[in-house]
Amino acid sequence: MTPVMAIETWPITRFVPYERNPRKNDHVVDQMVESIKEFGFKIPILARSNGEVVDGHLRLKAAAKLSLAELPVILCDEWSEAQVRAFRLMVNRSVAWADWDEQLLALELAALKELDFDLKLTGFEEGEIAEFLAGGATDTTGSLSDRFLVPPFSVLDARQGYWQERKRAWLALGIESELGRGENALGFSETVNMTQAGKNPRRHLNRNASAIPGGGSGKNSAYMFKTPDGYKAIFKE
Repeated sequence: MTPVMAIETWPITRFVPYERNPRKNDHVVDQMVESIKEFGFKIPILARSNGEVVDGHLRLKAAAKLSLAELPVILCDEWSEAQVRAFRLMVNRSVAWADWDEQLLALELAALKELDFDLKLTGFEEGEIAEFLAGGATDTTGSLSDRFLVPPFSVLDARQGYWQERKRAWLALGIESELGRGENALGFSETVNMTQAGKNPRRHLNRNASAIPGGGSGKNSAYMFKTPDGYKAIFKE
């Protein structure tokens, strides 16, 4: 039979901290003090009838610093010694079990900021809050295709029409992705030789590049060619 859980009120002097409590929390007592000031003492101490604290050491220290005379307590006398020891570890370790949805967290922090609430009372450090708020300013909804028009090449869907059209244009120029890497697929060296010989290479370039969708047309448009020295633009008249 499960015992009925009852909340009692004890004088603060009745509690006995567990001397082997493995949690080091003296450096965050002031944070808990501010939390109790804002929200009140809403989470009871867990203890045994002899006063030994099972859970709530940090809250107890903060209450003592605030000079609170009485605290709520829930008794755990039905637990064995082993269960008490295990629970102390589990209840502190369990806070690390879950992960944050950082996008939703950013929305919550932003909403609190709009309400002019002191964000330090959420338990996050100022640097963390600033980072989450900055990250939440970017809209990450929708698909990559919706957000960027064309997916990045790392997730390129080669079955899509725009890619097939471009592939056909490349093949029409004699460019094969598996064979043309590192080679002068568009005959750039030939155009360089033409330039050095005093000839105008633009007609040659237009013949090679104009079939590529998005290659550009009209005055001041350009074609980009990869050379050993980097990318170079040849402007059309």
